[in-house]
Amino acid sequence: MKKYSIEITSPYDKENLVAEIWDKDTMIAELSQEAKEIILTIYTKTPNIALEYEEFLSTIQKAKLDLFG
Repeated sequence: MKKYSIEITSPYDKENLVAEIWDKDTMIAELSQEAKEIILTIYTKTPNIALEYEEFLSTIQKAKLDLFG
């Protein structure tokens, strides 16, 4: 099972904190809040990205809790 890590950061180009989701040393996603919506941005250098669904979903849910309580 792949383990993703979460880093809460304050990027200079965002008004609010963001939760970065990392796969080893590669940031693969970012959870942020813009206005009243929570936005999930997925980063990839290739056209396709394969993620372990349950682990990634669990990581997104944890990132949301870490970010918004």
